[in-house]
Amino acid sequence: PSGICVPVQIVTPPNPNITVTEPAPATISVAVSGTSPTYQWQRNSVNIPGANSPSHIIAASAPADSGAYRCIVANDCPSAVTSTVCNLTVNPDNIPPRVLSAIARAHQGTTLDTVILTVDEPLKPSGATNAANYSVTSFGCGSPTVTSAVLSTPTNVVLTLSAGLQFGVFYNLNMNNLITDNASTPNRVSPSSTQAKKGAAWSSQ
Repeated sequence: PSGICVPVQIVTPPNPNITVTEPAPATISVAVSGTSPTYQWQRNSVNIPGANSPSHIIAASAPADSGAYRCIVANDCPSAVTSTVCNLTVNPDNIPPRVLSAIARAHQGTTLDTVILTVDEPLKPSGATNAANYSVTSFGCGSPTVTSAVLSTPTNVVLTLSAGLQFGVFYNLNMNNLITDNASTPNRVSPSSTQAKKGAAWSSQ
């Protein structure tokens, strides 16, 4: 009948255990019945600001998000109920990004003065876009300087060189320990040596 307030009840509790590896998303949900329910999610018994929906979504998880989550559901009957706990475990990302390729290209004309570096996971912009973190070396034929580094995508860096690469010469592209992924404890790009092939194509070893 109209005007009757139905107390809230938990219909589907949260998953008791969720484990992800950063930065994967994590979603903790509850389903309830009752009139006009309100929601307040807590982590370790402390209210999470703005977490007032049936699902609490962590878009990019980090180990610091690990903890015991629960939802307090209430309405104006008045009634209130607290869900069971979901234990969220966020494992750290300890896998370093790997170099997939480094391709020498001609930015203008026929001079191979650009290198496109590709890795298998997003790089931290502050390190990846610092030209000083890269160097190019060769075997007796000069070593052009990397003058700029631009992230064209999260996994691709466009490196501009001070001089063109010579066909038939072997070059190494070196990256220091400031080029990392976005993990809470950053992982350095896996040590690699890239050698020119046919003067144009670079591949990781």
